[in-house]
Amino acid sequence: MALGFAGFLKALFPELPERPTAVTAIVVLTLVNLRGIKKAGRLNAIIVLVALVGLAGFLVAMLPRFELAHFRLFASKGWGAALEAEALLFFATQLETPALWRML
Repeated sequence: MALGFAGFLKALFPELPERPTAVTAIVVLTLVNLRGIKKAGRLNAIIVLVALVGLAGFLVAMLPRFELAHFRLFASKGWGAALEAEALLFFATQLETPALWRML
């Protein structure tokens, strides 16, 4: 997760090194968690809000160019087949999680 966060920051600021940024993110988030659940929850809410604003911005920018015909190759066997494939991929990637294996 920390390396993914560092990768996103590197896309915005190419001069940032990934591993030190990831370690910094781990340290900062650990310190926030140690300060208390309310502060950690507030920070989490802010992070989610920033992500949602980014997604909303993307949707607004995309709407004028949206055409259903662009998805023809993506769903060449129909939307039902595309959703079945998505569900299969979701569960296949979840099985890689060690916590899920402990539950089974």
